[in-house]
Amino acid sequence: MPSIDFAVIGTHHAHVYDIVDGLIGAGARLAGFCGDEDAGRAAFAERYAGARREKDAASILGRKGVQAVVLCGLPSERAGVACRAMRAGKDVIVDKPPAITAGQLADVRRVQGETGRRFLVVFGELLSGAFDRALKLYREGRIGELVSVAGMAPHRLGEARPEWFYDPARNGGIMVDIGCHQIAQFLTITADPAAELVDASIACFGGRDGFFDSGDIILRSGRVRGYARVDWMTPDGLGEWGDVRTMITGTKGYLDVRKTVDVGRPESWDVLYVVDSRGIERMECEHAPLDFYSKLIADIRDRTDRSISHEISFRTMELAIQAQELAESRWPCVR
Repeated sequence: MPSIDFAVIGTHHAHVYDIVDGLIGAGARLAGFCGDEDAGRAAFAERYAGARREKDAASILGRKGVQAVVLCGLPSERAGVACRAMRAGKDVIVDKPPAITAGQLADVRRVQGETGRRFLVVFGELLSGAFDRALKLYREGRIGELVSVAGMAPHRLGEARPEWFYDPARNGGIMVDIGCHQIAQFLTITADPAAELVDASIACFGGRDGFFDSGDIILRSGRVRGYARVDWMTPDGLGEWGDVRTMITGTKGYLDVRKTVDVGRPESWDVLYVVDSRGIERMECEHAPLDFYSKLIADIRDRTDRSISHEISFRTMELAIQAQELAESRWPCVR
């Protein structure tokens, strides 16, 4: 089956390695890269020693053999680069968030519609064997009618974050940056791109003024409610960057997805607990094959939407931006 050639524009975020490794693992070929951030560019060149280094984005967009570009530059710059790429005839694979303002998102949506290019957003927290298994069981009716989805996604702040990370004008804020994962998850489970934002709040508990390190989101899809909590408060004692969990509750049981760690079992991660009338079932899913990047490549090759649809991607970011704006307007930064 024919694959694709892709190039990377921007190496600011370490997610670039997950995306590139996923694409290469699925058979795509890395055709080159560029970046304007010295440390990220040097680390990328060391990891992918055979990759062709380009002068700038224009050099990559001008290469006829490159079918798609991966964007992992500054979040505030991704939308503009994406529009240039689509107008140059390239499909776009972009790390979340692909846009941080309503205006940027509108531009991307318009250009995608005008050009017909694929605009594929990678929400990394959807890439979980336990989540895939839970989604399948829910769709098969294992827990009955869907009642609610609750997501908890603490992250570790660490000490090596670049300055742009703390600037909402460049990273979009906590809802746009990491809240979007939880929104994408809710829309994926409910299969409802018409889901609505009910409420959102943010707060500052850390030592840096103006940096919102905690947030809550409430969503609605018909009778189904969604709640998500995100923060930058993972303690150093946890062996992972965060204890990310999802509780999918139905009328006949619930699914407890533990993506990154099963606390108390340090050797386990990506675990699913199923609780229903049969009892409690524990499923270890860390070795379950994931086909997201194979589907993504097929979407580019076959002009399909099997990995993640434009509808879900755009609505996710629309709700994330709405949540950030609502939270900032109603709750000032307090410590």
